Amino acid sequence: MKTAIFCIIFFTCGSVFSAPALLTCRCIATNKNVRIARIADVDVRNPRPYCNMVEVIVKLIDGTSLCLDPREKFTQAIIKIKKMQLLKNSAGLRTTTAPAAVEPPTL
Repeated sequence: MKTAIFCIIFFTCGSVFSAPALLTCRCIATNKNVRIARIADVDVRNPRPYCNMVEVIVKLIDGTSLCLDPREKFTQAIIKIKKMQLLKNSAGLRTTTAPAAVEPPTL
């Protein structure tokens, strides 16, 4: 009897702890806009198997996160600015210039 109870408890715990986490969309409710000065980072998540919508999540300077509606013009402008910043940063990393030759002063 003790063995049967042990087996039931063992298999129950094993199935609970090895079950995959439930994956859902992170953005249930969205905001239309937020003050640009408060935005620290922008994360655009494309549709995934468990979430069929585009999610735009902004992390604010106070550490909180908000979801923006990707159909709003404000959000599209924020995404465009982020893409331009990424392109600018990646272009800056690719180009290297040789240091300019400096002539010593003549006496």
